[in-house]
Amino acid sequence: MKLSVIVPVYNGEKYITRCLESICQQKFEDFEIILINDGSTDKTDEVIRAFIDLTQEARIRYFVQRNKGLPQTRKRGVELANGPYIGFVDADDWVEANFFYELIEQTEKNVDMVCAGFSEDCNGKSDVHCLQENYELSAADALLQLHLRKAVYQFAWNKIYKKSIFEFVKFPEGNVIGEDYCIVSQYLEHANNVIVINNSGYHYVKLSDSMSHVGYNKSFASAVSMYINREESLTKKYPTLATAIRNFMIQSYMGAVMAMCRNKAFDFE
Repeated sequence: MKLSVIVPVYNGEKYITRCLESICQQKFEDFEIILINDGSTDKTDEVIRAFIDLTQEARIRYFVQRNKGLPQTRKRGVELANGPYIGFVDADDWVEANFFYELIEQTEKNVDMVCAGFSEDCNGKSDVHCLQENYELSAADALLQLHLRKAVYQFAWNKIYKKSIFEFVKFPEGNVIGEDYCIVSQYLEHANNVIVINNSGYHYVKLSDSMSHVGYNKSFASAVSMYINREESLTKKYPTLATAIRNFMIQSYMGAVMAMCRNKAFDFE
């Protein structure tokens, strides 16, 4: 088995069937799906069990747990995974049939991360974020691109990773804005090389009620603390990237300020 695809789901009864169907229809078959129900309170469990019964899909390994939040659910998925490579798909998103096939092809080059583009789906329209050609980067160059918000985007889900490197990654606790950035930036600190490919087959479905589109709350407060720690650690280790890292952080802090303005939570502790 070459790949473990980790799918955390919380209250995803409306989307999880489309998500699972898209993964099961991949052009290559040597993978498993680690599906983790993170304490859903809607009919997610019923929908999942009905899908498994109907399709008899043996590649799905289904787990139910009390609510731990997205980062810790991803962490459990990594721990449960059998494949040497890891991929993530969020339950409200979906992937085209060639997505993981084209990423896994690149692993023959002994690469630590393969990074694709993505399509941002919102209100029936799709905005494509993708490079025009494939190329290889050192991990340091990939960190630079990450902080320039180019090529190596901060999202966890448009990539595949060597499982072994996750032993150096500390997953945040609870639900935190920016947990993807925290995971990806830590991973790149311990990687050697990255290949970026011309593929936009991951469809990120932008929902208006997602955490990043609501007012300031504890998730943002935790994120600010996390970003401060990441900035201190990264600028110390990569002083030549300090300007790019600090510019990235300023934009992230501005996102927290804008969230404060949405619900006038300027005195939030």
